[in-house]
Amino acid sequence: MDIFPHLLVSYVFFIFLARLFSISYSFIDILLLLFFVILPDFDFFFFCLTKEGRKNKFFCHLFLYTFSTLPFCHHLVEKSKKRKELIEAVRHHRLPSHWPFVYLPLLFLLLFFPSTKLIVVCFGIYFHFILDTLSGGVRWFAPFSQKSFGLRL
Repeated sequence: MDIFPHLLVSYVFFIFLARLFSISYSFIDILLLLFFVILPDFDFFFFCLTKEGRKNKFFCHLFLYTFSTLPFCHHLVEKSKKRKELIEAVRHHRLPSHWPFVYLPLLFLLLFFPSTKLIVVCFGIYFHFILDTLSGGVRWFAPFSQKSFGLRL
């Protein structure tokens, strides 16, 4: 899933849950949410620095990835014949920043030191993985298993 849908869906869902459960939140909490919901996708830029990323035309990926997140350009990029094979080549979901296991210490921290900000951080990160599961696949048990779980909606 692209960055724009991650931001939009997580924001709407968070506001819905906050109002449903009467959780108070601040503008800073919303900014934290928006930052942490896209944090796992920062690995895309590191992927582009690897041998495989350089081989697969870094700038084409960057261009398509950036413009596919803008609502007014999304339909143009979707129609691109090359998009599918270029996006297929960008397999940054297998890097450690896309392993839910890496962020498990935050959940343990949340158990012992609950706070609104930590709830927002954990929600943002794990909601990112849920959205990626719905739109492709996430290796939920990596590094112990390389099996990817996902749906194509």
